[in-house]
Amino acid sequence: MIKGLAFTFWGSTDPSAAMTNRSDEAFLVEGQHKYRLSWHKISSAQKIYKALRPYSKGVLVYRDKIAKNALTDADIKAGLDEPNTTINIHWSGDGNTNFSAGCQVIAGRSYIDPDGTLIDCSPYSAISYSGLSNGQTHGAYNVLSDLVVCYNKLGDDTVWYTLGRENNLKEIVNTFPIDFLEKTLNQLKNI
Repeated sequence: MIKGLAFTFWGSTDPSAAMTNRSDEAFLVEGQHKYRLSWHKISSAQKIYKALRPYSKGVLVYRDKIAKNALTDADIKAGLDEPNTTINIHWSGDGNTNFSAGCQVIAGRSYIDPDGTLIDCSPYSAISYSGLSNGQTHGAYNVLSDLVVCYNKLGDDTVWYTLGRENNLKEIVNTFPIDFLEKTLNQLKNI
């Protein structure tokens, strides 16, 4: 929701085991998290772009304590890790690959606008960083980033990010069909 308008973006919340440098990948806990507008990939002038970083002391995560490359009941039972300042919200190519070691990543291929129209960004959305040097863009991620920049109050660089599961939607609002997120995701992915 941005100024009363609902946009739908998609991506991944799970870490890619291939991207991590440790076996106990981080999984952001469900709930609401405060982020701030910042920069991602600041180590490379050719790759730097706007992203969201955890506000203040960080966000709470569980760690994959039993090395299953998934969040399990045993991991949750092991408890929370220290607040984490590296679990960002950033671009993840066009959605075919999860460029994340635990961050929340947004695909550039498509989004749904407030009128419910599916917007196909694939003709100009880069699959990876190499496409950016060939004139492609972050696609739908640019729309999200621009909305955050344009619609935040002047001087306010914070954003609230809510992570939940589809089955919890039914408990919150009984007007969502039980397969709402699955159908929406399939629509976004299969343009």
